Amino acid sequence: SYPLRGVSRHQDRKDVENAMTEEMHDEDIDIILEMGANSIRLAHYQHDQHVYDLCDEKGIVVWAEIPYITSHMPEGRNNTISQMKELIAQNYNHPSIICWALSNEITLTGVTEDLLENHRILNDIVHKMDKSRVSAMAALFMLETDSELLNIADIVSYNLYYGWYVGELDGNDKFFDDFHAKYPDRIIGLSEYGADAVIKYQTAEPVKGDYTEQYQCVYHEHMLEMISKRPYLWSTYLWNMFEFAADGRDEADAPGINHKGVVTFDRKIRKDAFYIYKAWWSKEP
Repeated sequence: SYPLRGVSRHQDRKDVENAMTEEMHDEDIDIILEMGANSIRLAHYQHDQHVYDLCDEKGIVVWAEIPYITSHMPEGRNNTISQMKELIAQNYNHPSIICWALSNEITLTGVTEDLLENHRILNDIVHKMDKSRVSAMAALFMLETDSELLNIADIVSYNLYYGWYVGELDGNDKFFDDFHAKYPDRIIGLSEYGADAVIKYQTAEPVKGDYTEQYQCVYHEHMLEMISKRPYLWSTYLWNMFEFAADGRDEADAPGINHKGVVTFDRKIRKDAFYIYKAWWSKEP
């Protein structure tokens, strides 16, 4: 058993967006390693080739995926096929990659037979092009655990946000306890979890939804405890390592950004939660 303590990463940065330099990618990987993570989920698209090279060099385990996200579009099937073929063909020789992920939260608008068939086609492509790796999928937390979709990929993970968007923190514990009790032989992981924090918001009495650094700490302390007690989780990925651009968001008087990162969008400030992970995961006291 080798626990994959991972983070998710979007490929953007304040003022440069997707046009990141190699030096910026280098800095991102260094910060991730400083925190003690040993795996990265490259969400939700193919990243710069330099990043895969860095992961090979540093020994970081990679979850690679295509941008098949949120809403299944029947007219988009050929695009998903092209994206998957290109992802595998261009990155097959990177030893850091452990899996090819088929989709992310694709069931937000429901499960249809066309969606299922699209996933079967992508899964077949993965196994035809690469017999040495597994297929994976990140399931929306609302997807029923008995859904036929969960039987298509080799391994499955859930995106869970109990304690932030819905419910209380112990909802994460209950979800996995129930899943593992019902399906003890199925491989299950945690592909996303997180809580937003804006660094200008501080409080002595943190509560869910207040966007403070303190609640983000309460949240992640709980999640680290939860993960540590469930070794059957094949991997876990914090959402997100860095704040990132999100045009549709307008939260906490800081529009256009998803604030779940444990490092700010400009990489200048490590939030308090960063140091909680560093204490748990890194070898540095």
